[in-house]
Amino acid sequence: MKGAEMKNKYKERANRIHFYFDKVHNRSSRVLHVMNSLYSISVIFHKSYRSFVSLFIFLCSKSHTRHHRYFIAANQMHHLYL
Repeated sequence: MKGAEMKNKYKERANRIHFYFDKVHNRSSRVLHVMNSLYSISVIFHKSYRSFVSLFIFLCSKSHTRHHRYFIAANQMHHLYL
């Protein structure tokens, strides 16, 4: 797979994370969808799923308001990997 194709595939996955956090109302469903998207990203980049999950959890732990914790973490990951 060419670099441009990989980048487009990644963008699609990252956008999907952002979409889930905008559209899905149930918090547990949001987390499940995001974890599935992270797994897809890790497969594309041949990186371990665990490292993405660890980063996601780290970003969640750094957010100050509990209500927006997952949204902030997903949003940061969305921009971090583009």
